[in-house]
Amino acid sequence: MSGINRTSIEGYEEFCKSIEGIQKQKQQIYVLFSGSKDTSGHSWCPDCVKAMPVVENALKAASDLHFVYVEVGDRAYWKNQNCPFRTDKRLQLKSVPTLMKWGHVEKLENDECSNPDLVSMLFENED
Repeated sequence: MSGINRTSIEGYEEFCKSIEGIQKQKQQIYVLFSGSKDTSGHSWCPDCVKAMPVVENALKAASDLHFVYVEVGDRAYWKNQNCPFRTDKRLQLKSVPTLMKWGHVEKLENDECSNPDLVSMLFENED
């Protein structure tokens, strides 16, 4: 049983560059998209702040996966409907936080990411 690999990414371009290499590791990938952190180290997105401890707790029970934390930018950048995180066909994000199983349709959005049962089920769901 392998452990959990983690990657933190800031911005769309870095996400696109990083995800290709991460996919080569042959582990299931889970991606949490969150509002970027301010100088105090907290996301501007209150739902993201609320979801993070729930996701971290669920990760404690998980194994053999790669967890990618992606900061989508500041509030103004995210709110722009042409934000690449919104328009990328692989992502089509509608909200932050969004937790997705990379390459699959499974996705949790907004307050679903703060629901311990839903988050645990997403990590447990094996294909």
